[in-house]
Amino acid sequence: MKVRFLHCSALEIPGSLRDFNRLGEIVVYNSTIVDWGANAAVTNVHHPVLTKISIVRGNMSDGVLPLGLQSRDFPLSVVEINFCETNLQYLPDDLDLKWHPGSIIDIENSQLIVVPPVLMQLQPYYLVIGGNPITVLPPEIFEIEGTLLLTLGRTQEEKKILERQLHGLNAQLQHLARRREYAKRREGFEARKKQNQLLRSSILGQRVIFANTQSMMSEFLRGPDHSRNEPVIRLGTDLRERYNTLIAMKQERLYEITHFLTERSRYMTMDTDFTDLQRFQAANGDVCLVRFDIKPFHQAQSVKQAFEGVLKFSYNMEISISDLMGDITVRENDDVDWDSSVAQHRLVTSITPDVKVDTNNVTFTQYWGDSSGPQVERTVGDELGLAVCNYVEEGALYPYRESERELERLEAHMAQYKQQNDTLETRQKLEQQGEENRTMRQAIHTQRLAFANTQSMISQFMRVQEHSPFETFIQLGKDPVERHTTLLSMKRRKLHDALQFLVARRMFMDPSKAFSDNQKFENIHGDYCYMGFDITPFVGVQNPKTVFDELLNFSYSLEISLSELLGDITIRENDDHWDPSVAQQKLVTNVANLAEMETNTAMFSEYHERGGPAALGVNLPFNAEDLGALSHGEELGVLACDYVNEDELYPYMPDRRIRQDVTVLMLVSTFQHPAAI
Repeated sequence: MKVRFLHCSALEIPGSLRDFNRLGEIVVYNSTIVDWGANAAVTNVHHPVLTKISIVRGNMSDGVLPLGLQSRDFPLSVVEINFCETNLQYLPDDLDLKWHPGSIIDIENSQLIVVPPVLMQLQPYYLVIGGNPITVLPPEIFEIEGTLLLTLGRTQEEKKILERQLHGLNAQLQHLARRREYAKRREGFEARKKQNQLLRSSILGQRVIFANTQSMMSEFLRGPDHSRNEPVIRLGTDLRERYNTLIAMKQERLYEITHFLTERSRYMTMDTDFTDLQRFQAANGDVCLVRFDIKPFHQAQSVKQAFEGVLKFSYNMEISISDLMGDITVRENDDVDWDSSVAQHRLVTSITPDVKVDTNNVTFTQYWGDSSGPQVERTVGDELGLAVCNYVEEGALYPYRESERELERLEAHMAQYKQQNDTLETRQKLEQQGEENRTMRQAIHTQRLAFANTQSMISQFMRVQEHSPFETFIQLGKDPVERHTTLLSMKRRKLHDALQFLVARRMFMDPSKAFSDNQKFENIHGDYCYMGFDITPFVGVQNPKTVFDELLNFSYSLEISLSELLGDITIRENDDHWDPSVAQQKLVTNVANLAEMETNTAMFSEYHERGGPAALGVNLPFNAEDLGALSHGEELGVLACDYVNEDELYPYMPDRRIRQDVTVLMLVSTFQHPAAI
């Protein structure tokens, strides 16, 4: 049995210690003994099998051996007595009459000033007195009969010297260990940095490919006149004939829209909002809008309920447009309701007192509630509703009045047939041409499905990616010089990536015509996101630097610009003026006096009168003739803006403010207008 007294600040050994007659070892550790009296003394009667007593890191009253260890009936079985790191200063002169000779006595690192003579009279088997402040050793200590091992060890002064040396060695060892750990961390950091650079290059390459594909698809949409491939709808004056004409094409239109919507949404998440809105000027000068939306109706009880809401909007389009736009819209037609699934809408909207817009559309709709409709991939349940709207090319009953109104279709895309003679030859030509048109429409429909499939993949890629296309982790401390140095170190990389992306995104596009592509969606984290791409030609501007300087003035005074544009008060919290080409802006906007929105961005800019791509390390593709000045190395300016992730000087306040992260890339360059070539 072993008894331990540990971590006692005022230890009083109880008399009940005598009740432990099978006690084999006593240990007192890290304790101060204030009372170990004779009533609790260890004796041969009470502790016949006790073999070892140890006091380690302990203090005794006045440095004197406790009475509990001075019994004249000291246990005969004790063979080892240890005092280590104690304040023991004296031993009783008659201890040889109490302790038995031939034991192991270890009084180490304690406070013995002299070697007690009684130690030599006890004739210990092992005697250790190292680490005590003993200055003189009696000769008799080397002549003790029966002592096998004598350890004198260090004096107290030597101990202090050795402790100082040990402390120095430990400090040196810790320093070397820290250097080794630092070297290991640095090696790991360099390895991760290299991996991150490879990964960033890979991701950037992937995004450039996607941007390149987007450029090709954007130009495809505004390139040839695709309305030529839409079904030509010509309606006469006879009501029954008009109805039969529309019924004849209903199923084909529903078939085509089913396949198109399937491909356009194939890779996309359907349970969150998504909007892709493109505005552009077509090759023939028409101002066009192409829009794709995903709108989940979480509160709808059935597909039919949501579908009927869409139909109600469509069949009352003149009221819906008037409510939405604020412009008065009237319906001119009032056809007999032959079939609610086929409806014509002849609308006239008054934009201004002098400008009116004609709209002549036909809507085809169908609802299936029993799984008998077209099989659309990824749908759940039996219900399905489809609606497709096409414009009427020619309407004899409700003709367009070009002299009075601005048409939504500014010019007709199909050659209008004159009155034809009812001859066999003409009929054969028409039948042959009709067959050719159907073949061509089918080929173009297949092509459109492929493009829709690609659009779906790109849209979902942008939607699920963890970061914005050019986000890099920006962490700023409190020191102004260090903050500027951090931003300056990433300037070239940011501008290089921005130029490389913008070159790829507009590669196949005509920079002389305006274009806008805007996407709104909720990402996988529940954040509301907006992504926009615009081409804005400044026709007649002689010096591109003028435009670039205006952009910089707008950006550097962003709090004023936003306040004027939005009407909400925006203030700047920081006031850094180190380098106009590297700037940080911490802005707070009071949104309609309801909430505060904070934006923390770093902006990088650079202008080159010649050789801009080479200066930024961007290799242009060989087939870059349509890049305007970029293919000739003329003037260009690049601006890249990215949000700050962590800022010790201007920390985000998520409990009080809405955080808005912004990434903006801009390119200003010259181009040659096609008319000038």
